[in-house]
Amino acid sequence: MQELLDLARDKSVNGRTRLVQVVGDLFFEETAVTNKRERELMAPILQHLIHDVEQSVREALADHLAVEKIPPAPRDLVSILAHDDIRCA
Repeated sequence: MQELLDLARDKSVNGRTRLVQVVGDLFFEETAVTNKRERELMAPILQHLIHDVEQSVREALADHLAVEKIPPAPRDLVSILAHDDIRCA
């Protein structure tokens, strides 16, 4: 919990990136770490934070959303990521 608070206070790109990774990991954890209500609260946090992170982090989150089915991905978060810029190799 303290790590989350410290990351929330860190406004740097690295801090925001790590916060998205940690919250995303918690969101997709299938064990009893988070319940449905907590995931509902995390979704808008992720939606807000993804604007502050590098594209590679958004791509990793989108990849995770595409693979994970439980819990279902929040529609608004999927929409934001679906309309994100993409890179062509």
